[in-house]
Amino acid sequence: MNYTANLITHRTEPRIAVQFENNKELIARFKLLPGARWSATLKCWHLPDTEENRKRFNLLKVPPFEKKEPLTKEENATPIPENKNEIIKDERIIPFVKKLTDKAKLKGYSENTVRNYVSHFTEFLKVFINKKEIDEITKDEIERYLIWRQSNNTYSESYQNSHINAIKFYYEYILDRNRMLFDLPRPKRGHQLPAVWAETDVIKMLGVIGNLKHQTMFIVAYAHGMRVSEVADLKLADIDSKRMQIHIKAGKGKKDRIVNLSETALEFLREYYKKYKPKVHVFENDLTHEAISIRTIQQIFQDAKKKAGLLKKAGIHSLRHSYATHLHEQGVDIKYLKDLLGHTSIKTTERYTHVSKKDISKITSPLDKLKLKRDENK
Repeated sequence: MNYTANLITHRTEPRIAVQFENNKELIARFKLLPGARWSATLKCWHLPDTEENRKRFNLLKVPPFEKKEPLTKEENATPIPENKNEIIKDERIIPFVKKLTDKAKLKGYSENTVRNYVSHFTEFLKVFINKKEIDEITKDEIERYLIWRQSNNTYSESYQNSHINAIKFYYEYILDRNRMLFDLPRPKRGHQLPAVWAETDVIKMLGVIGNLKHQTMFIVAYAHGMRVSEVADLKLADIDSKRMQIHIKAGKGKKDRIVNLSETALEFLREYYKKYKPKVHVFENDLTHEAISIRTIQQIFQDAKKKAGLLKKAGIHSLRHSYATHLHEQGVDIKYLKDLLGHTSIKTTERYTHVSKKDISKITSPLDKLKLKRDENK
């Protein structure tokens, strides 16, 4: 089969990313490989980074700027965690990862950003750790590494930008280097419009969910334009039924915001509370009473979408997009939408005007004015 394969670090675990055409037979064959998993974040399948898998996908080559002689077995080996929760055991890498983690936390970076930086910088370390001291790597070598990486991988623009930022963070904030400006174009984000559901589709999806907790969870997400992380972190104390408000705390960028509590959502929340009796978080794991995981919410959403027969490729964040778009179509001013969504820039909010039917629906295609009718005798 035709494929592309690359070495990656996914959630601190060394993996091999493999991309190939969307073919049921190929996917079925790939699933038979030990440890094969799909990543919704990377949009690709991936396997454990083992010597066998490297040979299988012809990944025993070195970057063009590295030493040309073949790597020894010890040099080519990558530390492989025994399970996905285990920290990488390579003692050479751990000190660098710890410094980066500590510094990022001191600077107030979110857990998600810290986790991503660790993953990206670990990838970088694995290329150079056998070649020279990390603090001796020159700017020119880093630049050639980035060029090589961009030319040999098919990651998204945001993923590649995050990779560059992780390297810059270490050299600028930990090694106190001057600001590093690389002489290469930064990948530009594609201008993609947000995925939006029609009101009828939202109702259809919510209606097929038989589990009260899951149904209430998505009602709360849509009714208040919440991110999936905000739904997972929502606490009982954040809901003020007397003032009919929800206090969404530490959203993206660690910004708090207040949104009006939906009366319909409150009815579902009260029924849900009587049945499930959550302790601290609104939506908790039934066994541990800890906050429900983001991954669980995402999977439940995909199952509900499939059950409702909705074919659009969209994740749970599409409920937030739909909330904003539907409010704009109802006539809510873009400035109010900005505050309700917790956006820093009005430009971020303005993208919803491009998918709103508020003004576009008034435009008629010139074809409709031609009154063209099909000749049934043909």
